[in-house]
Amino acid sequence: MRIFGSPAVVKVLDVNRQVWSPKGSSVIFVGYDGSSHNYRFYDPFKHKIIRSHDASFFEDITQHAKVPVLTPATQTAPDRPLPEHNLRDRSKLKQPIRYRNASAHFTTPEPQTYKEAVSSPQSAEWIQAMEEELESHKINGTWELVPRPSDQKIIGNKWVFKQKLNPDGSIARYKARLVAKGYLQQHGIDYNETFSNVCRYESVRILLTMAASLGYHVIQLDVKTAFLYGTLDEVIFMEQPSGFANDKNFVCRLIKSLYGLKQSSMLEHQVQKVS
Repeated sequence: MRIFGSPAVVKVLDVNRQVWSPKGSSVIFVGYDGSSHNYRFYDPFKHKIIRSHDASFFEDITQHAKVPVLTPATQTAPDRPLPEHNLRDRSKLKQPIRYRNASAHFTTPEPQTYKEAVSSPQSAEWIQAMEEELESHKINGTWELVPRPSDQKIIGNKWVFKQKLNPDGSIARYKARLVAKGYLQQHGIDYNETFSNVCRYESVRILLTMAASLGYHVIQLDVKTAFLYGTLDEVIFMEQPSGFANDKNFVCRLIKSLYGLKQSSMLEHQVQKVS
C-alpha cells in the first residue's frame, strides 16, 4: 500500500520534454486511477494532476505539506500558466571576437557520377583526383586486365567523390575513390567469410592503463588504404572504371581487395595482424 502524500518522481515522456529538460518530475502521490493501472500524482509546480505508472516512490519520507483536496473540477481544470522566465534578448547578441575576421567558404555540391564530375566547373580537379586513384591501384597491383569471360559474372563499380576541407572551410584537395559494387556478389561464389574482429573500448583503456602504470611509450599508427593490401582468394571480375575503359572486351580481374567488396574488411584485419 502506497503512503498518500509521499513524494515521488515521475518520468517525463519524451514528447513532453526538450533536449536539456529533466527526465523526471517531482510530484506527490495522491491516489489511484480507477480506470487504469496508473497512479495519480499532484505536481505542485504546474498545479496539475498527472496519471502515470512509471514512477519512483520515496515511501520512507512522509510529505507533511498540505495536499489540495482533489475534486473532479480540479482534475479536469486547465493547467495554470507557468511563470515567465527572463529570456535573453537575442537582438543584443554579438558575434564572438574569434569569428569576426573569419570568411565564409562556399563549396559546390559534390558530383554523384562520373558524368557529373567531368561536366562540373571543377572537372580538371576531379579528373586529376581520379587519375591519382588509378595510379595508386596500378602501383599496388590491385587488378590485371584480362579478356572478358563469357561464363563469369562481372560486377560493376562507381566513383565516389569527396572534397577534403581545411579547418577554415576552404577546399584542401579533391578526392576520388573507386568503389566496387559488392552488393552484386554472391555468397559461396565470389566471397565466403566477411567476419572481421573488432576491439572494444574497454580493451583499449586497459592497454593504456597498463602502459601508463609501467611507463611504456604508446605509438599509434594508421595504415593508409589498408583495404587495398589484402590478397583475394576468390576469382572476381570487375568492369573497368568509368571513363577509363580502353577496350570493352577486357575486364579487371581483381588481385587485391577493393573498397566495396564484402570480404575487404576481413582482409584488412588480416593485413594488420600480419604487420
